Amino acid sequence: MPPKSSTKADPKASTAKTQVTKAKSAKKAVVKGTSSKTQRRVRTSATFHRPKTLRLSRKPKYPRTSVPHAPRMDAYRTLIRPLNTESAMKKIEDNNTLLFIVDLKANKRQIAAAVKKLYDVTPLRVNTLIRPDGIKKAFVRLTPDVDALDIANKGDRLVLPVHSDRGSASMHCNDDSYSYMSNQIYDPICLTVDPPLRSFQPTLLPQLGRISNSPRPCPIFETLNYLDALSKNDL
Repeated sequence: MPPKSSTKADPKASTAKTQVTKAKSAKKAVVKGTSSKTQRRVRTSATFHRPKTLRLSRKPKYPRTSVPHAPRMDAYRTLIRPLNTESAMKKIEDNNTLLFIVDLKANKRQIAAAVKKLYDVTPLRVNTLIRPDGIKKAFVRLTPDVDALDIANKGDRLVLPVHSDRGSASMHCNDDSYSYMSNQIYDPICLTVDPPLRSFQPTLLPQLGRISNSPRPCPIFETLNYLDALSKNDL
């Protein structure tokens, strides 16, 4: 039986092909040059961060709570009461700025939104500070086309102090709709009537409940007779 013929590549042919490839590379280097421009990423920061990957929003199969929570920081809790001191009036007249006592947890965006909702004006700037007694004060500057004195007089708010050891509360009356909010600030309770007492109905106040679910009646009720007398005088 004759031996099998081996089909091996010719070493001379492979050497010739390699030389041709080298010659073409040398020709390309001579024509175009060996220095090539490389694209480098422009970095504007000295810190490195991982890329932000896709994060899908949650799509629950069923609600985890049966009833959604009521707004924890509405406009009536954000703005506790306006300031009407001499320095506040000077700010209103000279700088077109309203001053408010606000909730300690309210931020500037919430304060601006509350002013927009209650006074129907868009604030230009909101600055806040925390007084030494721990109460937050807000400086709400209005646009030049709006007079802060007119806005302060248009509210026609009546603030009546009622002393209590249960903190402070603020009641805002608007025709037949009432909202009551108790704030954990140790300050005299204020009863705020807005609009004026022409539409005030003291008979609806006992339906508002008690402070902090306490069995002790709300001390605001003690001023009902005084408010009724004021409303009869058409103030």
